[in-house]
Amino acid sequence: MIRSMTGFASTLIRTDQFKGKLSIKTLNHRYFDWFFHGPDWGDLEIEMRRLAQNYINRGRVEVSLEIISMQDSGWEVRIEEGLAQKIGQISRKLAKTLGQNLSLSPDTFFRIPQLITIKRKELTARNRAFLKNLFQQTLEKVIAQREKEGRKLANALRKSLTRIEKSLKEVRRLAAQEEQNWRERLQSRIKTVLASDQINEKRFEEELAYLLIKSDLKEEITRLEAHINSLKEIISSGEPEPKGRQIDFLAQELLREASTLASKSFCLPIIKESLKMKTEIEAIRQQGQNIE
Repeated sequence: MIRSMTGFASTLIRTDQFKGKLSIKTLNHRYFDWFFHGPDWGDLEIEMRRLAQNYINRGRVEVSLEIISMQDSGWEVRIEEGLAQKIGQISRKLAKTLGQNLSLSPDTFFRIPQLITIKRKELTARNRAFLKNLFQQTLEKVIAQREKEGRKLANALRKSLTRIEKSLKEVRRLAAQEEQNWRERLQSRIKTVLASDQINEKRFEEELAYLLIKSDLKEEITRLEAHINSLKEIISSGEPEPKGRQIDFLAQELLREASTLASKSFCLPIIKESLKMKTEIEAIRQQGQNIE
């Protein structure tokens, strides 16, 4: 099964205790990359990350958890009473020294570091289970989207492979004619240079053999066929493991063999077909960048 690395889903949250929104976005990345933005609720983020890794092997996963508490019981406010008393003593002493009354507004107290600490209360077991279940449901929507996009990518890969096979079939046909073509071209060239029909047959066969060996494409054609078949198997496989790196590796191998075809051949039609193949292989490489 081919999966894209891009996907997005969000879910609204509404309970008696809080409301908000959970969003999950996945993007291309060479490895599994996790980013979380939300309340610091201890191990909840770790549990979400572990759950995401059960579904996603590769890609950037961006999670946003926006929460608004509906009840004051969701917050913990702590006042450092000893510090408050100390500030009061200093204020009275300062007022006596200056000979005038000093008043401290509530806003002033909130700006004093370490005097007032405000933080969310830890989640109850029930709320933790609720958010984990909500995260899994949202994550499954993302996975469904990645699989849907993956099917489109698989179809695009198959079309590129079909065009590569068509070009390769033409290359195989043209390569089969090369020996006779080289024989005729070499005879014609020698006759032109020597201005004579007299040809040293032994030397002629040696030169012909050298040119045929130098331009022989059987090995490259065989390798191209093998890589194409491997790619077909990967695309058709229903196994859930990541396939993006395998596709990228095979695309590089295909590109190497197609380039060798173009550089070894002296036949312009073969070179043109090789260039067509390279264009489709580059398209496969680009598609592979989006595959998990």
